[in-house]
Amino acid sequence: LLPLLLAAAACGPPPPTPADIQGEAPPPGGVWVEELGMEAMFQRRGRPVAGGLPGRRGEPRPITLEGVVYPHGIGTQSISQFMLDLKGEARWFVSMIGLDDSVTYPQASINYEVWGDDELLFASDTLHLGDPPQFVSVDLTGFRVLTLLLDDAQDTSNGDTGVWAGAAIVMDEGSEAIPEPYEVGTDPAWPIASGNPPEPEINGPLIVGATPGRPFHH
Repeated sequence: LLPLLLAAAACGPPPPTPADIQGEAPPPGGVWVEELGMEAMFQRRGRPVAGGLPGRRGEPRPITLEGVVYPHGIGTQSISQFMLDLKGEARWFVSMIGLDDSVTYPQASINYEVWGDDELLFASDTLHLGDPPQFVSVDLTGFRVLTLLLDDAQDTSNGDTGVWAGAAIVMDEGSEAIPEPYEVGTDPAWPIASGNPPEPEINGPLIVGATPGRPFHH
């Protein structure tokens, strides 16, 4: 019995189901992704919306996939990217993905990718208008950085309103860490000149003396 209990503990929390991310409360041990600093999320045009989609009067519209309304998630436009520091203590990422029900543009097309550090963990097919949403469940064990990418399927972004519906991260059992936006480091500035003295200065023309009647070789 003891080995079975130890094996169960090592497995950690079970992955949430689609039903677990349709309510107001996150899955057990989880946190909603839109609560983790969305001001750091990149979007090529406009701004992503926490828990909804942009509304005409400033009020967000609900996220809806195949008639199911999700009170939590991210409404975004291709191309967008969100990078999160998992502190090395995350277990699962889950979300429903697809074009929101409000999309009517016939040529709308998007694709999703989920990365753990430099490893591609999930890549969707190209999703078109009318395609059913997909459930994403990714094991994050051992990864430090999570990247959520919504791309334009290599065409335009017209009508590409995609959603991360019910997007949540489940942490390891007992973890008190909270994911936060990942800060990409910057390389030091390249030196453009060097010498002695190191300060930049303006130098006049070099003057060379010569003797009349003698050849001058340069």
